[in-house]
Amino acid sequence: MGMVDPLKDVQGTTLALNGGQGAMTAALADQGLDFEETIDQIAYEQQYIKGKGVKIGADIKGDASAADNGTEATGIKLEWIRRRGTAINN
Repeated sequence: MGMVDPLKDVQGTTLALNGGQGAMTAALADQGLDFEETIDQIAYEQQYIKGKGVKIGADIKGDASAADNGTEATGIKLEWIRRRGTAINN
């Protein structure tokens, strides 16, 4: 599936995942990514970040002070979107 508007694609995927209307496995597969490898990589990155004492990200309202290194309720989904956005921009 070709991307017409990458931002809208990400927003649509986020809404679908957060609303229980999609599976992360399928969303990642659409991008040519493997679910388990991606989750393993995210877990590694979060542990590394935590070990360095760094806070990255924002809560769903955009409040960076409430972020917990991507481990809040929507953290994995937000992290996936950040990673997907990086892939789109490269």
